[in-house]
Amino acid sequence: MRKQLMFYLIFILFSSAEALAQRPGGGRNKKLATNNKNSVKMTKPKSQLFQYGVANAFIEGVYEGELPVSELLEEGDFGLGAPNLIDGELTIVGGKAYQSNAKGETFEAPTKLNTPFAFVTKFRPDTVCQLPPVQSIEELFSRIRTLLPNPNSMYALHITGKFSEMKTRAFPPVKQKPFIPIARQLDRQVFMKLNETEGEMIGFYMPVYLSGINIAGLHFHFLSDDRKSGGHVVGLAATALAIEIEEVKDFNLQIPQMPDFKSFKFIGNNNLNLQKIEKGTN
Repeated sequence: MRKQLMFYLIFILFSSAEALAQRPGGGRNKKLATNNKNSVKMTKPKSQLFQYGVANAFIEGVYEGELPVSELLEEGDFGLGAPNLIDGELTIVGGKAYQSNAKGETFEAPTKLNTPFAFVTKFRPDTVCQLPPVQSIEELFSRIRTLLPNPNSMYALHITGKFSEMKTRAFPPVKQKPFIPIARQLDRQVFMKLNETEGEMIGFYMPVYLSGINIAGLHFHFLSDDRKSGGHVVGLAATALAIEIEEVKDFNLQIPQMPDFKSFKFIGNNNLNLQKIEKGTN
């Protein structure tokens, strides 16, 4: 009799525990909810563009900043910028920063090098696709725009492939104040041309409403696969290209605290000069 009673009590306890586990909020569902919560954390984080400096101030002669490359790389692994005193171009890819100067040299930038204007993101592409051959930078840009669904969004763009022609440019450093605006230094820019090269283009699309803060439209730098050539892209022809695209949904602007920036007078829209500098033409 005792054995039967003991068996009966054990059966009741087991059944009660099983029923509790099946109830909403019970043991099994709690565990499932915890797993769902963890899965949310594993989703792709919100993309952000970090920018130091303001384009309008930079192109008008604010060529000195206090942000070192080491701190810039903490904010992102993919981006564009300029060294202090516009000694060439800065290109950030794969978590490293490269400097391409007017002597035609490209090398990994010193971590202590400061920048007056740069912007980076942690690149995690949403879209990857192949592009047909193109004969000009205008043709490439036209094709890229068809891949960007929202003209009022920011996009990070990474292009890899074979280039039958790649034309880049860089400015030599300025040496003394008062610094001349970049638009009045276009005769000092140095152009470099590569034929039958392989490499990558690192760039961004910025919407019109950010013109002046950044540079509206498409903007690319080039790095060869051997990391010995690079610069701001002004012309190209390509036989085989692949493009990776990420829509960037947040913007963090760090305002320089240098005296030259604090005293700079912002006057209206400078979009015309920005476009001249971007294309490298008067």
